Amino acid sequence: MRLAHSIPRSMLSSLPIFYIRLIARPFIGICRDDKACTYTPGLRMGKKILSFSLDEIDYLRLNELAFRSVEIKRGIVDKDPYERNIRKALNLGHTIAHSFESFAMADGKPVQHGYAVAWGGMIVELYLSHRICCFPKDKLLRTVRFIHRYYGAFNITCDHYEMLYEITKHDKKRR
Repeated sequence: MRLAHSIPRSMLSSLPIFYIRLIARPFIGICRDDKACTYTPGLRMGKKILSFSLDEIDYLRLNELAFRSVEIKRGIVDKDPYERNIRKALNLGHTIAHSFESFAMADGKPVQHGYAVAWGGMIVELYLSHRICCFPKDKLLRTVRFIHRYYGAFNITCDHYEMLYEITKHDKKRR
């Protein structure tokens, strides 16, 4: 099944920037190349994404990136419908993001899922990948700068770490 490749520009351009950021979040960093896809920012597709400006939005390019992201995800789900292998890559950021969402909700300041994935999930999990698996520091920093520039930061202190850890231990995506 082939997707239509166009969202009307008038529709995209009428959305507030908050929603444009939510559209852009899932493809902050996706693909090494057109054949082997991973959630690895800074590689071929990731470079296109990290250079995408949310200050002066190119709606044609946003449309292209959104549809490419959907195609990549669909390809991964088709290859692994029961989430036993490559499909787990689509969960990058979700375990920690869910703890950020729960923490924010308990604090009376709910956050959007896409923002939580960017803040908590992408930054924390890529940092752990850097420390444990030697994920390249320059790609980590480039991704962190992009997220901070367009999504801000999640307001936590060292006093919150234990609570976030406890919430994370019970997340459905933690396997």
